[in-house]
Amino acid sequence: MRQTLLLSVLFLLLPMLASADKVEIDGIYYNLDANNKTAEVTYGDWEPSEEPENYDGRYAGVIRIPNSFEHEGIKYKVTSIGYGAFEKCSLLGYVNIGNYVTSIGQFAFAYSGLTSVGFPVYGPTTIGDYAFFHCENLSSVTIYDCVTSIGDKAFWSCSSLFSVTIGDGVTSIGNCAFQYCYELYSLTIGNSVTSIGNNAFDFCEKLRSVTIPNSVSYIGEKAFNWCTDLRSIILGGNVKEIGPYAFAACRYAYNVYCYAENAPDISASVFDNSQITKHVLHVPAGSVEAYQAAGTWGNFKEILPIGDFNNDGKINTTDITNLVNYISGNPPENYSKEDADANGDGKVNIADVVKITGTIKKPSWVKVGTGTFWYDGLWFDYDEEGNEVPFVDPGYELFQQEGTNLYKITDWGGGVDYIFTWDKETNVCATQMGYVGYTHPDYGEVSVVDVCTYWSDLSYEDWPSQYLPESNTFCFYNVYVVEAGYWGPYLEYFEVEWDADATPAPARTKTLKKRPRITNLKPKNK
Repeated sequence: MRQTLLLSVLFLLLPMLASADKVEIDGIYYNLDANNKTAEVTYGDWEPSEEPENYDGRYAGVIRIPNSFEHEGIKYKVTSIGYGAFEKCSLLGYVNIGNYVTSIGQFAFAYSGLTSVGFPVYGPTTIGDYAFFHCENLSSVTIYDCVTSIGDKAFWSCSSLFSVTIGDGVTSIGNCAFQYCYELYSLTIGNSVTSIGNNAFDFCEKLRSVTIPNSVSYIGEKAFNWCTDLRSIILGGNVKEIGPYAFAACRYAYNVYCYAENAPDISASVFDNSQITKHVLHVPAGSVEAYQAAGTWGNFKEILPIGDFNNDGKINTTDITNLVNYISGNPPENYSKEDADANGDGKVNIADVVKITGTIKKPSWVKVGTGTFWYDGLWFDYDEEGNEVPFVDPGYELFQQEGTNLYKITDWGGGVDYIFTWDKETNVCATQMGYVGYTHPDYGEVSVVDVCTYWSDLSYEDWPSQYLPESNTFCFYNVYVVEAGYWGPYLEYFEVEWDADATPAPARTKTLKKRPRITNLKPKNK
């Protein structure tokens, strides 16, 4: 009975014993898991946290961690780098990590002399807390898409680190992950990161620019605090919250771009000591007023709409033309790629043209008066003796398009808008070509236009469509046009009663000339 019990206990312990096996294969130590046929890279016959008297026997030079190896007839796949495996190996140089490694443990390379590292390309792989803590000789890091997370203080105080590229697989950057990387100059953050931890890039004093991708919703407290050489800050469209002091002491970030339609939640300290009252904030065209009213955001010297190439504070056709020229390889002077990338996807293409075209605010129409239209063309009336006379139609409303010289008489003729321009400098009133709301049974749709537009060689000096201030009357020399020809010209009038706050300034007038009425359809050639 006792023998049976001992055998049972032994069988229970066998998996644990198998998991505890440490072997050395080609100069690398492993903990073996025979049951799962996996191996973990570990330290040798030393305690990783202890300061060694000398470094004989510790890892040194170039280390290439294989994808797999064979030991005692079993093929093991290398899947992890254990706690402190290369810690304080000060003679360590380049390490290539096998493609099946899914976990880089805490303190794995801490305080080592590591100069460069090749990350796996398959994964998924996690970089543990303190994994590359205080690797002072590490100069550049490219984290491939298979890496999914970067732990707290993972690259803390890597004081020679110059360039970091974070792949599209990473979803989170831990607290203090790159804090005190004083030499960090170039940073690329992948498009899957959703959160950037507290102090993540704190005191990266030589960082020149940062682009937060659209995937990020949260930027932690002091995330980019004291990045004193930061010149450009670009915040993606999904940022919802930015922690206190996140961009404190970023005094040279003269242009900040935020693509979020709704102003992210921030405290008064986010840009503390960053002198934003001297800097310009660029936001989506439809959000300028919201940012102006959103607490700290409103403290920027100026808030301009993204896509405003000429920085006049408006998105208009000039900006669209400049953007098209940019895409065509003919950028305007002093252009900004950030302004060209209107949708914030990191690319400049036709999608950006569509974006800013959709943000152009269409001018609104403001009622300025009411009046009576005197038709003398397509519509006419009869007097008591049966003679044709101009048709008088009262009760029309006159509107002006804000900021322009464009006017319209609503519900005119066959129920359409009669649109014309009035240049108060020249006093020319030009009827815009437009459908009158009537289709002739023989000639088809009928349009109206002023004679000088229809015949470009005619002059408004001879055909003075104009405004007469003494009678508050607009005068139009019009022709009614079909594909086969025209009727006219006719002298028609709109007598207006101006609204109290819309009385126009007096305009110069010319003498109207009487013109014969032509009732038969004429070919277009005069």
